[in-house]
Amino acid sequence: MKKCAVMGALGIVFGGVCLSEVEISKFKGTNNGIQQKENFSHVKAFDLTGYVVGIHKSSNIIEVANVETKEAAMDFSEKRYNFINLAVEDKFVLFKNEDNQEYEIGEKINLSADKIEKINHLIKIVIEPTITKLTTEK
Repeated sequence: MKKCAVMGALGIVFGGVCLSEVEISKFKGTNNGIQQKENFSHVKAFDLTGYVVGIHKSSNIIEVANVETKEAAMDFSEKRYNFINLAVEDKFVLFKNEDNQEYEIGEKINLSADKIEKINHLIKIVIEPTITKLTTEK
């Protein structure tokens, strides 16, 4: 039988799931309690078709949201409505524009990659994506 430990806040955060000693060792202690290790990398196949909704020229970061239409992307870009819902559903991601391609707000693209990283509890950045610009027929 494996030893399990549930520690106060961890039990609440993880819904009462027992953590093995190995899993507990992934956490580090601080004066403020226990914090999760900073490396949030996940290796998995990732694929998203969506619209460019933000361009950060200074950091070369592009925002992509999986919304229904180009008009919805343009509206989202201006008002930022529904951001949290899209992020939670993995329908909002960032990627670094490594090869300095030109993108426009409302442009439809497909991102696929083997790796993503969490920047925080909501936002993910796609690492070394394959990017395909999609044309929409009118």
